Amino acid sequence: MTVRGIEGRLYKLALRLSLILLKLIALRSLKLESLSSTPTFGNETDKLALLVFKNHLADVPNGRVTVLRLEGQSLAGSLPPIGNLTFLRELVLSNNNLQGYIPTDIGLLRRLQHLNLSTNSLQGEIPVELTNCSNLITVDLTRNNLTGQIPFNFGHMSKLLILGLGRNSLTGIIPFTLGNLSSLQQLSMAFNHLEGGIPHDLGRLKSLKILYLGVNNLSGMIPSSLYNLSSAIELVFTANRLSGNFMSNMRFSLPQLRRFAIAQNQFIGIIPDTLSNISGLELLDVGENYLTGQVPGGLGVLKDLYWLRLESNKLGRGMSGDLNFLDSFTNTSSLRFIGLYRNNFGGVLPNSIFNLSLQHLTLGDNRISGNIPGDIGNLINLTTFGVAQNDFTGVIPTSIGKLQNLRQLELSWNRLSGLLPSSLGNLSQLYYLNMSHNNLEGNIPASLRNCQNMEILILDNNKLSGSVPANLIGQLNQLRSLYLQKNLLTGSFPADVGELKNLNELLVSDNKLSGEIPMELGNCLVLEYLDMARNSFLGNIPLSFGFLRGIRFLDLSHNNLSGTIPKELEHLSALLSLNLSYNYLEGEVPSGGVFKNVSGISITGNKKLCGGISQLQLPACSDIESGKNGKGKHLSIKIIIAISITGVSCLALIVASVLLYGRKKTSMKSSSTPLGYGHLRVTYQELLKATGGFSSSNLIGMGSFGSVYKGILSQDKTPVAVKVLNLQRRGAAKSFMAECMVLRKIQHRNLLSIITSCSSVDHKGSEFKALVFEYMPNASLDNWLHHESRSLSFRERLDIAIDLAYALDYLHHQCQTPIVHGDLKPSNVLLDADMVAHVGDFGLAKFLPDANEILSGDQSNSGLMMGSIGYVAPEYGIGGLVSPQGDVYSYGILLLEMFTGKRPTEDMFSDGLSLHNLSKMAFPERVMEIVDSNLVGELDEDRMYHCLVSIARIGVACSEESASDRMDIKDVVIELNIIKCILGQESMGRDIRMQSAGKGPSLQVAGDYIQSPTSEGHNLEVEGSKLRWFLTSYWELNIRRELVLSNNHMHGTIPSDIGLFRRMRHLNLSTNSLQGEIPVELANCSNLRTMDLTRNNLTGQIPFHFGHMSKLLILRLGRNSLTGVIPFTLGNLSSLQQLSVAFNHLEGGIPHDLSHLKCLKYLYLDVNNLSGTIPPSLYNWSSAIEFYVSGNNLSGNFTPNVRFNFPQLCKFGIAANHFTGIIPDTLSNISGLEHLDVGENYLTGQVPDSLGVLKDLNRVEP
Repeated sequence: MTVRGIEGRLYKLALRLSLILLKLIALRSLKLESLSSTPTFGNETDKLALLVFKNHLADVPNGRVTVLRLEGQSLAGSLPPIGNLTFLRELVLSNNNLQGYIPTDIGLLRRLQHLNLSTNSLQGEIPVELTNCSNLITVDLTRNNLTGQIPFNFGHMSKLLILGLGRNSLTGIIPFTLGNLSSLQQLSMAFNHLEGGIPHDLGRLKSLKILYLGVNNLSGMIPSSLYNLSSAIELVFTANRLSGNFMSNMRFSLPQLRRFAIAQNQFIGIIPDTLSNISGLELLDVGENYLTGQVPGGLGVLKDLYWLRLESNKLGRGMSGDLNFLDSFTNTSSLRFIGLYRNNFGGVLPNSIFNLSLQHLTLGDNRISGNIPGDIGNLINLTTFGVAQNDFTGVIPTSIGKLQNLRQLELSWNRLSGLLPSSLGNLSQLYYLNMSHNNLEGNIPASLRNCQNMEILILDNNKLSGSVPANLIGQLNQLRSLYLQKNLLTGSFPADVGELKNLNELLVSDNKLSGEIPMELGNCLVLEYLDMARNSFLGNIPLSFGFLRGIRFLDLSHNNLSGTIPKELEHLSALLSLNLSYNYLEGEVPSGGVFKNVSGISITGNKKLCGGISQLQLPACSDIESGKNGKGKHLSIKIIIAISITGVSCLALIVASVLLYGRKKTSMKSSSTPLGYGHLRVTYQELLKATGGFSSSNLIGMGSFGSVYKGILSQDKTPVAVKVLNLQRRGAAKSFMAECMVLRKIQHRNLLSIITSCSSVDHKGSEFKALVFEYMPNASLDNWLHHESRSLSFRERLDIAIDLAYALDYLHHQCQTPIVHGDLKPSNVLLDADMVAHVGDFGLAKFLPDANEILSGDQSNSGLMMGSIGYVAPEYGIGGLVSPQGDVYSYGILLLEMFTGKRPTEDMFSDGLSLHNLSKMAFPERVMEIVDSNLVGELDEDRMYHCLVSIARIGVACSEESASDRMDIKDVVIELNIIKCILGQESMGRDIRMQSAGKGPSLQVAGDYIQSPTSEGHNLEVEGSKLRWFLTSYWELNIRRELVLSNNHMHGTIPSDIGLFRRMRHLNLSTNSLQGEIPVELANCSNLRTMDLTRNNLTGQIPFHFGHMSKLLILRLGRNSLTGVIPFTLGNLSSLQQLSVAFNHLEGGIPHDLSHLKCLKYLYLDVNNLSGTIPPSLYNWSSAIEFYVSGNNLSGNFTPNVRFNFPQLCKFGIAANHFTGIIPDTLSNISGLEHLDVGENYLTGQVPDSLGVLKDLNRVEP
C-alpha cells in the first residue's frame, strides 16, 4: 500500500474519533507530509488536532489501529462509538475531561487488553458489554462519576490482572463472581457506596496482592479466608461498618503483607499479638474502632514498621505501664508515625520514644501524666506533636525549640505551668500552636514573631501577664485565628494588628487590657469574630469597624467605652450578634442593620442611651441628645462664643475665690475627695444639712469604724447613705483610705456604688471623713435573714447568692489587680429596691499583690484583715496569707446561713460543732432537717430537696478548712445558675446568668425544656469536662426535652452520655467552639425533632446511625470540619424537612437514597468535596424549596430535555462544579424560581429565552 493510501485510511479513522478531540493543549510543532488525498480543511485548528491524533497512532499492520494513548491531553466532550476499532489492544484516555457515558459498543473490542479511562468525568453505569472483552488484562475506571452496580459478569474476565473501580458512586454489593478471577493481582473499589458483606469468594484470589475496599458501606465481618492470602501486600478496609472480635490467638498467614488498615469500623476485642508475625508490615492502622486492652509489646519486632495508628479506641487501663509497649520500638529505625490519640493510656511518657526518628506523634485525649521530658528535643524530624487533654504537669522544656521542622504543636488542656519558652521562636515552620487551658504564666515571648508561617495561635485560659509584645502580632502576617482570652494580659492592644490581612478570629476577652481599641482593626477585612469583652478598654468604638464587612460576632461588653454607637455598624450586613452592654455609651441607638433585631444586640448597662427600635424600650432622644449624636457639630458660633465667655468668667471667679480663701486665717481645711477626678465633691456643711445634722432619726446602721446615715443631697435630691468614720477608733483612718483606694478602681452591678467622699473638718475643727454611697432602700441582708417581721423567699435567696458570687468573681478574676474583700457577711450585703444584692464595706479590702504586706510588715494591724468572727477563714487566725479563697470561705458560711437561717455565731455552735460541720453532717439525706423553717412548704418537697442538696454541697465545699480544697468562685457561679434552672417555669425572678459580670440571661428553664429567652447568644462559657457535668446534671433532674446552648463560647467535646437524653426533642449547640467527633450515642435520642450543630469545630464522620432517628425534621451540621461520606442511611429519615451539611470536607457522591426524603424542603450540600453526578431522582423532589450543591466537584451533562419536577423550588444553586452541556430550557417549568446560580461550570450554548417566564426570578448567575 502506498504512503498516500495509508495516510488516507488513517485520516478516516481519525475523523471517526475526532469528537473526543474538542480541546488539545500544548501542541508541539509537527513536520508531516502533505495529505494530498484528503479534503481541504476550512478550520486550521481541526487540521492540527487531527495531525496530532495521527502522530499518536502506532503499530498499524495492514493499516489497523491497535494502540490509542491520549492520556493527560485535556480532552473534553464525550466518547463516540468505538466498536469499529476491532484491532485495538490498548485504549488509554486517562486524566482528561471526558464526560458522558462509556459506549456500549466497547464490548466489540474483543482484542482489547488494556483499558484506562481513569480521572475523567464519565457517568452512567458500567456497560455490561465490557465483560465481552475477554482478553482484558487491566481495567482502570477510577476517579469518574460512574453509578449503578458492578456487573456480575466481570467474574468471567479470566485474564484480568488489575481491576480499578475506586472513587466513583457505585452502589450495590461486591459480586461474589470476582472470586473466579484467579489471576487478579489488584482489586480497588474504595470510595464508592457499596453495601453488604465482603464475599468469602475473594479468599480464592491466590494471586491477589492489593485489595482496596475502604470508604464504602460494607458490613459484616472480614472473611477469615482473606487473612490467609499469602500473596497479599496491601489490605485496606477503612471507613466501613465492618465488625468482628479480634482475639489474641487470631492467625494471620500474610507473609508478604506491607499495609493493613481497618480503621473507622466497629471492631472490638484486643490488638492480636500475632500481628507481630507479619514480619514485613510497614503500615498498621486500626484507629477509630472499639478495641480495648493493652497494646502488645511484640509489635516492636516489626523492623519495617513506619506507620502505627491506634487512635480513637479504648486501649489502655489509665494506669502506669500502659505505654511500655513503646519501649519495644527502640530498634525500629523506620518508624515515623505514631498516633495514640483518644484512648485510655495512663502513666508517663517512656524515654525510649525520644530515641526514634518520628515525624508525627499524637497522644492527646488520654490520661498520661508527668512532665514533658527535655529529651523531646531529640525528635528533630518531628512535624506534628500533640499531647492535649492529658494530665501533664511541670514546665514546657526549652529543648522543644530544637524541633525546627515542627508544623503543629498541641499542648492544650493539661496542667502545665511556668513560662512559655522563648525557644518557641525557633520553630519557623510552625503554623498551628495551641497551649490553651493550662497554668502558664509570664509574658508572651516576643520571639514568636519569628514564626512567620503561624496561622492559628491559641493561648487562652492561662495566667499569661504583661502586655502583648510590640511588633509581635503584626509580624505574623499569615495569622487567621488568635485566641488570648482569659489571661491576665495588661496594657494596650498593639495597633499592628491591622497588618493581619488574613485574620478571621480575634478573642482577647477576660483580660486586663486597657487603652483605646486600635482603629487599625478596621484593616482586618476578613475578620468574622471579634471578642474584646470584660477588659478595661476606653474611648470610642472605632469608626473603622464600619469596614469589617464580614464581621459576624462582635462583643465589646464590660469595658469602659464611651461616646456614641457608630452608625457605621448598622451597615455591617453580615453581623449577627453585637454586644455593647455595660459600658458608658450614650446618645441614640441606630435602628438599621443588626439593630433592627432585638435578639441580635445587647446594650444593657449603658444608662445614657436613647432611641433605637421600640422593643429596646429606651427613652426617646431629646433634641439635646440628638445634638450629641452629630447635630452638635452644627452649633452656632454665637453659642460657642457665649460658652467661651461664660467659661472664662467662671475661671476668673474661681481664681479670685481661691486667693481670697487663702488669706483667711482659719483652721478649717478644704473639703476633698480621695476618690480622685470624676466624682462629685461635697463639703462637711452639705453632708450636715443632708442628714439633718447627723440626726439619730436618720441613723440606719453602725459598724466597726463609724455610723451610717440616710441623707438627701441638695444638688439633685438623690437619697444617699453617708458613712461617717469614727476617727477616734484605731484603724478607722486607715480603713477610710483603704476603702477609697478600692472603690476608685471598681465598678460592678453587684458592688455598692460610691458617689463621693469627704475629707475635711467639722464645725469644731476636728478632722472629718465620710463616704457617700448609693442608698439601698431594702437595707442589709442581715435585716432580712434575722428579722421576725420580714423574710426572703427561696428564689430571692438564690438570686442574692448568685449576685454575691458574681461580685466575688469580679473582684478576684476581672479587676486589673485582684481584690480580696476580707469581710463578707450579711450586714455588708445591701439590697436595692429590686432586691439586687450589692457588696459593701471595703474597709478591710486589699489589692492582692499588696495583701500580704499586712501580715509580713505591720503585725500590729493584722487584725484588720481578719474579718468578722464566724466568717473569717481559719488560715487567717494562724497568720496565713490573704487570698481570694478567704473570701470564698466567708461566702460558703454566708450561703449556708442564708438557707439554714442560723448565724455561725449562735450558742449551739460550740465544742467542735460549727455551721459548716452541721451542714456537712446533714448532707445529703438530712438537708431538709436544717433548712430555714420559713422556707418549708414554699416549693414541692422533691424540688426543694434537689435544690438544697446542691446548695449545701456548694456551701460546704466553699467553707472547707483547707483553702486548697475550696471551690473556685467561677464554678460557684455556674452551679448556682444550674440550681436556678431546677426551679423551672415557676421561677419568675431575675433571669439566669451563666457568666461573670453579665446581666443578660444565658439559660432559662421552663418545665421540661431548656432554652435561651432571647435567641440564645449570651456568652455562655462551659469548658471541657464542665460541659459533660453540665449536661448530665440536667439528665439527673429530668430536664431534657429541649436543650439550646447556641451562640456561646463552649469548647471541648460533646459528651457521649448525651445519648441518655431519650426524651429530648430539640438540640441546638450551634455557633460555639465544640470539637471532636459527633458522638454516635446521639443517635439514641430517638425523639429528636431538630438537631443543630452548625458553626463548631467538629471533625470525623457523620454517624451512620443518624439514619435511625426517624422523627428528625431538621438536621444541620454545616460549617464544621466533617469528613467522610454522606451516609446513605439519611434516606431513611422520611420526615426530614431540612438537611444542611454545607461547608465541611465531605467526599464521595450524593447518595441516591436522599431521593426517598419526600418531605425535604431545604437541602444544603455546598462547599464540600462531593463528586459524581446529582442523582436524577433528586430532580423529582416535589417538596423542595431550596437546593444548593455549589462549591463541590460534581459533574454531569445538562441536555435540553432534562426534566425537573420542582413545583415549589425557589432557589437552585449548582455553581463552582464541573457541569457541562447547556442551560436546560426546562428550567422555565419551575414557575416559582427566584434564584438561579449555575456559575463557574463548563456550560455552553445560548441562555434560553424561556427563562423570562419566571416572574419571581430576582437573581441569575450564569
